[in-house]
Amino acid sequence: MGSFASSASGVTVNSTSPLSPSNGDLWADSGNGKLFIWKTSDSKWHEVQQIPVSAQLIANYDQTIGNYDTPSTVAVSGQGNFNKIDQPANTNQTGTCCVCFGTCYFYGWNYDCGSITTIHTIKFNSNATAWGTTSGKLQYSSDNSTWYDLANTTASKSTTGTWNGSGKNYDSTTYTSDLNLTARYIRFQYTYSPGSGGQYGQFYTTGKYIEFDDVYDEATIKNGDTSAASDFSTNSQANPFITLNRGTSELIHGVAIYYMDSLNTETQILVQSSTDNSTWTTLRTINNATLTDDSWNFIRLTPTNAQYIRVIGNSGDTTKIGVREIKTVKTTESALTTSHSHLDIDSTSASLGLDGS
Repeated sequence: MGSFASSASGVTVNSTSPLSPSNGDLWADSGNGKLFIWKTSDSKWHEVQQIPVSAQLIANYDQTIGNYDTPSTVAVSGQGNFNKIDQPANTNQTGTCCVCFGTCYFYGWNYDCGSITTIHTIKFNSNATAWGTTSGKLQYSSDNSTWYDLANTTASKSTTGTWNGSGKNYDSTTYTSDLNLTARYIRFQYTYSPGSGGQYGQFYTTGKYIEFDDVYDEATIKNGDTSAASDFSTNSQANPFITLNRGTSELIHGVAIYYMDSLNTETQILVQSSTDNSTWTTLRTINNATLTDDSWNFIRLTPTNAQYIRVIGNSGDTTKIGVREIKTVKTTESALTTSHSHLDIDSTSASLGLDGS
């Protein structure tokens, strides 16, 4: 086959080398599938090596979620979703005590949070009528068997509420997030002395609820569900994180995050990689404002051999990260060589687009 030349250099495609090359000429050895360049400094053809997989070589920007893999396991810095149990606004319950000149105990609503968790807020108001001497208190339990009074001696728990007199209304303090009570069940214990003979009692409640932490279930982030049922946010803390474990070390080149702004207070995240879940390398710096709410966001990474990928808050403030799903995508060295996509992604620049450019 022949050759062609430009004003600077020529390219020859043939099974034999050109006879009179100039400095910088290229020879594509069609017999061996190799490319050479001529250097006059030593009068030799030098093979042009394949570009190695390095920080300057990235895979194509993959925006097909079907190509992304579900992680083997997911670890988080702590779950901060609040779950709220509401009871009916007005629910009557009745009880009869037949103990003469003794004390009777009657129990109001028993809240079940589903499992032992951290309870942050309790709001309870009640009205009791036609009873004898009446008082009441909130109680908590982890097993629905052994119960403890919600003490009013701890400043952070404020007061358990007061009875206001003849109407026997019980008004509780609305506990705030500093309650941090570890339990599963909450109930209200009514105490009354019936006097002579049995007494008929009735009560109703208004405005009562409990807010507590959802118990972390990693399936929330890896079940493929992008509906509200899969909402997740970390605890509010400095540098909250979500870590994906792929199970084995592979060449990772992208992360897909289903981002929920309503669950998030973090302003900037880092995407990092690790081979041992201990030493981390930052691959990307992303301003949360560039992420699209309630949607998959595809973030291009410099191909990196890693078993672990994590998203970690970088603002330094007490914040939380809110998502519904996170997945990663892998590639191979041969695929990178074939795609021949060259780009050096700056790991610290937050001005880059999600595609790294």
